[in-house]
Amino acid sequence: MKVEAHGRMVNGQTDLYALPADEEEHARLDTQHVMLLTALDGQLYPDRKRVEAALAPTPDHVRQILDVGSGAGVWTIQMAYRYPHAEVIGVDLVLPAGDRPPPDNCRFEADDVSLGMSHYQSMFDLVHCRAISHGVPDMEAFLDDIADTVRPGGVIILVDGMMQLFREDKSLMDASESYFQKVLFHGYNALKARGSGVDTCLLLRRMMENNPKLKNLGYKEIFIPIGSWYDGDGTLEDRRKWHEMGELLRHDCHGFANALRPLLLGEGYKQEWVDEWLAEAHRELDENRIRGWAVWVYFWADREDHEIAPVDPPPSPRERATTEATGEVDSIDEVVSGLSETHLEENDKASLEERRARGDLVQLWLEHSEDDDEHDPNEHEADGPEPQEAEQEGKAVSSLVGAASSTEPVVSGLPTGNPENKEDAEGSAPIFAFSV
Repeated sequence: MKVEAHGRMVNGQTDLYALPADEEEHARLDTQHVMLLTALDGQLYPDRKRVEAALAPTPDHVRQILDVGSGAGVWTIQMAYRYPHAEVIGVDLVLPAGDRPPPDNCRFEADDVSLGMSHYQSMFDLVHCRAISHGVPDMEAFLDDIADTVRPGGVIILVDGMMQLFREDKSLMDASESYFQKVLFHGYNALKARGSGVDTCLLLRRMMENNPKLKNLGYKEIFIPIGSWYDGDGTLEDRRKWHEMGELLRHDCHGFANALRPLLLGEGYKQEWVDEWLAEAHRELDENRIRGWAVWVYFWADREDHEIAPVDPPPSPRERATTEATGEVDSIDEVVSGLSETHLEENDKASLEERRARGDLVQLWLEHSEDDDEHDPNEHEADGPEPQEAEQEGKAVSSLVGAASSTEPVVSGLPTGNPENKEDAEGSAPIFAFSV
């Protein structure tokens, strides 16, 4: 079921997933798909040998593939053609349009997977999830659910894009440098205001490492230029590839900016502000003025070959939806509260700068994160800096992580939703999150 929201059609099942579910959005997702296909040199997934081994024909059972958050269905359908001996299922809140008939071994189902997936227990040899984090309130529980849908020896793949731009030198871009980054900034805060787990994907690698149901973790980080300014190694073939990816991403950014409009208006931003930001963002993209990068990250792992019963299994999202909050600190917040540049020893500074120079961003933040039992996860709310100081601190990695760990979204020191004036709503500090 779809409903109208500020000129676009959105899903009518949950407010958590805030992007549209109409033909315009599906066209954007098709562009995004071709971009990622190019980034992986024509492959539909990373680690080709591992996936092909998991999907090799067997007389024991029919191979099955699940595409979670299938969107327009292009990845789902292409996998069905590539593996005609397998059954491929695409699941999303809204079914794709009927103008793209799937092959006989492919079908689509409408379901809210954030409420639990026990009906898919141990069914699949491959589970693929692309850009779903901002529609999932508890990524740790969701990952555990996903692991339970995979047969022992099967493969899980998760891919997401950061909701943050990076400068040409791969340092964090400030919202004052780009209107498109400004739109991302406010979109991030609007998603947080709805209870989205948009930033929890930053910790996905650690979650997968700590999940006893998974093994052999793989990881790939891809920087993609916005536009055609980057030439790669200078050869004709490499330059063509990077220009193609950059142009596809630039078109994807146009569509993503428009897709955030209903969300921003729904969270109380004034229409004249939002329309001005979007107009300027489109102008930047049209004129190819953003010399920067977007980042996409792939994670994958094998399902353990034997069943493992958790020592203290958490309640499922469906159970949580029917009970009152316990008031306990969420495990994600406990982990994130320890992420701070100030926790680094002095002899780690050189390593930190070296990783910044390489652009190894997710690994950088995760490698230097340790739980601090004496740290109050709400301490930043009580003793936080003044708004002017917060804007300056927002340019450091520590304040970025603070923004991710906070359960209360912040726009330049003010709560999101109906800021008092345009200057306060500008939001100069960079933020990071997933799901571009």
